[in-house]
Amino acid sequence: MRELKIAENDAGQRLDRYLEKVFPGASGGFLQKMIRQKKIKVNHKRATAEAMLDCGDAVQLYIYDEVLDPLMKKHVAPRSRLRLEYVFENEHFVVIDKPSGLLSHPARPEDYGQTVVDAFVADLIARKIYVPRNEKSFVPALVNRLDRYTAGLVIGAKTHEAAMVLTQMIREGNLQKDYMAYVEGRVDKARHIALPLLTENGRSRVDDTGKPASTYVTPVHWTPRVSQCDIQLETGRTHQIRAHLSAIGHPLIGDGMYGARQWRSAYPHPLLLAHHLTLNGGSALEIPESFNVYSTQIEAFQKMWDSLKAKGEQ
Repeated sequence: MRELKIAENDAGQRLDRYLEKVFPGASGGFLQKMIRQKKIKVNHKRATAEAMLDCGDAVQLYIYDEVLDPLMKKHVAPRSRLRLEYVFENEHFVVIDKPSGLLSHPARPEDYGQTVVDAFVADLIARKIYVPRNEKSFVPALVNRLDRYTAGLVIGAKTHEAAMVLTQMIREGNLQKDYMAYVEGRVDKARHIALPLLTENGRSRVDDTGKPASTYVTPVHWTPRVSQCDIQLETGRTHQIRAHLSAIGHPLIGDGMYGARQWRSAYPHPLLLAHHLTLNGGSALEIPESFNVYSTQIEAFQKMWDSLKAKGEQ
């Protein structure tokens, strides 16, 4: 018999979800069968797959070690030489100021160690905030993401509680992100873009069969050929800003994937910055009533306007 103690970062999840993380090599059907056959119990009592685990509980597994060992999670600490800038940190979460060109998560094997999440976890290990061998099911994670070439604010959860609370806040619309963007063409009036988006092969397009998507665009400065806009999202679809701006004929400067044509050699990547983040209703995570945080990159991003303005007036 093997026993697993439920620690703070393991609590608050279903038995089957917990087991899937501890034994990623096991199929869901195998784990469900072991629970039904009472070979997996909680506190020495029969449990269901949906049973919620509390801190201090003990999960007993009446399964041979030679069956369990190959199915267990292998603790491999990510290695990364990247150094992240935090604009906020408490014991529950951090707000990371991601530079342009850095992936949030690995997309290919060669990306490992070169992403925001890898650098985040490696930093917590180095500071002994996260100790992999002490954790059965939890790994620090990002609760939102940005495209590779979108710079700005990303939230990293340091605890399971933070991951759950922050994910719920995002789901309920209590996380607001404000973006600054440089777009092709003259935008001199506020726009509300409510066009459904369909995502296929990593790219989104306006399509009636897609998911609802809502974007608010507010112009700040403009010339006949280029405009600076503030953007807020009501939904969070893949490439939503890029696809919506392209759909109304004002693609992001540098965004060749979505139709940008001007000054591609000078600006080979989309000019988009998630510069401001607001959280509401997060007292459980020691978040102040009015939580606002700003990217340190905003000043440099704003200074680009003079150069773009000169090009736009030519």
